[in-house]
Formats: sequence, structure tokens, C-alpha cells
Amino acid sequence: AFIRATDVFTGAYDGALQVDAVTRDTVVPSQISGRILATNMVVHDAPTLGRILSGGAISSLMSDLKNGGIKFSKIELPFQGIGPRWQITEGVAFGPQIGLTLDGGYDVAQGRLALNGSVSPAYAINGALGNIPLLGKLLTGGEGEGVFGVTFSVDGHTNKPVVSVNPLSALAPGFLRKIVSQVGNGR
Repeated sequence: AFIRATDVFTGAYDGALQVDAVTRDTVVPSQISGRILATNMVVHDAPTLGRILSGGAISSLMSDLKNGGIKFSKIELPFQGIGPRWQITEGVAFGPQIGLTLDGGYDVAQGRLALNGSVSPAYAINGALGNIPLLGKLLTGGEGEGVFGVTFSVDGHTNKPVVSVNPLSALAPGFLRKIVSQVGNGR
């Protein structure tokens, strides 16, 4: 339900999906933690992802999303939930066309999302710079990010979340992108 509510990976097909979770339903509120892992998945016609892509300097991927889809080699979303409140921490998704990170929460009872992340185009090339010893992680910001990318947020009710993309963040290398995104969001 959480992934469906975010609408970022709607229309996914192919590949393999694995969900590992541990629940504690003997406590109130119930608790769950785990990890979603998808490999070789194609995402097609996902409205929220489309709004994220069209808001940055990566709108060229819009036609890919609408036509054949965007291939993700790996999607990994560590999650935890306490009662109706769910959280993703340090989620990553990447493939040859794109890399993205995702953090945030979903309140099931209120139907409200608060997600943040970054999107890096041409991830196969852009993210490859992350393999440079010592300097790579500094340039890219970590797995799922590249040297060039933009930050985004998805906030509001799941029926019509507000998608914001910070174009200023495209000017900053990975390690500075989170700082620039805070400035661009007025924080």
C-alpha cells in the first residue's frame, strides 16, 4: 500500500520482487520493518515519477516512461512501520537511464505523504564516476545518485500530492546537493 500510494513505481512490470519483513503484532500499535528488493524491473506510466522527471533538467526521460518504460536494475527500499505510519530510509533505485534515492514517510490513516529524494539521469555514465576511489562518493553523494542530478519532494494527500523539483540542486555535486536542496526549498 505504501509503494502504491507514492505512485513513483506504479505500472512496474517484469523482473523479480522480494519482500523481507519482521512484524511485532503482539504490541500496540503493531510494528513492522523490512526491505523491498526488486531487480530488473521496468516502470511504465507512473504519474508521480513523470511529474518529478518533467520538473527537472531530465524531461527527456518522459518519453521513455510513457512508451517502453524506464528500466531499473535494482530497487531497494528499507522500510519500517509503527501502526499507520510508515517510513522509507535510504531507498535507492537505479538502472542505465536513471538513478534515484528516496526517503520519507506515509501516514496511512491520513493518506498523507512526505518524501524526498534525488534523481540522476544517464545513471550508467553519471553514476560510474562513483567508482573512483576516495573521490567517487564525494562527487556522487552515494548509491543511486550521480554527479549531476536534481532533488525532489512529494508532499500532501495521496490523491493529489504536490511534487516539487529543485533545479538549483543540478548545479551542485552529490555531497552538496542535499545542502542546496534545503536552500531551494526555503529551509
